[in-house]
Amino acid sequence: MADARLTTPSFLVLGIIDKLGEASPYDVKVEAARTVAPFWSMPHAQVYAQCDRLVETGLLSEVRQTGGRNRRPMKLTAAGKAALANGSPTRPSCPSRRASAAS
Repeated sequence: MADARLTTPSFLVLGIIDKLGEASPYDVKVEAARTVAPFWSMPHAQVYAQCDRLVETGLLSEVRQTGGRNRRPMKLTAAGKAALANGSPTRPSCPSRRASAAS
């Protein structure tokens, strides 16, 4: 399994696939446009790149369909479910309001 440094887009993809149960990158793109677009810009190229990266790291599994539209339905693996349940996007720490107010 490759290094799985998870970012906000990683968690968005994992969360959307978890919500849908199974989804192709296109399904993720459509759901992101429907739900988070007013708050978070997620270009379709980023969705596809995140899906590929999360498959490489073992957080998503995929089955490539042959013939037809060549869809790639993906599901969260056990590691993906654990990452979604336990993680948060890497972000710089900032002082809490309480600490600022005490100064």
